[in-house]
Amino acid sequence: MLGNRNSEKFSVLFDVLAAIADRSGNRFELAEKIKVSPQVIGRQVKLLRKQFGMTIKSSTKFGYSIEDWGIIDPVRFAEQREIEAKERKKNETDKNSGS
Repeated sequence: MLGNRNSEKFSVLFDVLAAIADRSGNRFELAEKIKVSPQVIGRQVKLLRKQFGMTIKSSTKFGYSIEDWGIIDPVRFAEQREIEAKERKKNETDKNSGS
């Protein structure tokens, strides 16, 4: 089981991956969206490249783009993101309705 700190690191890593998959922009735009520093974005991209074998292109004009997903299955990643989005939406609905 992951400790809380490691869990947070993986959360940021996969938030960065999701933002890149959505073509959300360069590292400054991603940093603003995810609410981390541009340096964190750079480190996470480096980690994705090195540890997961991903090919991620970087352009100051167009931002990041994924050319090769390495060991990550893009279909399963997209399915998991969809499940998590539904769960977040349900939790927000429950919280707003007082359940």
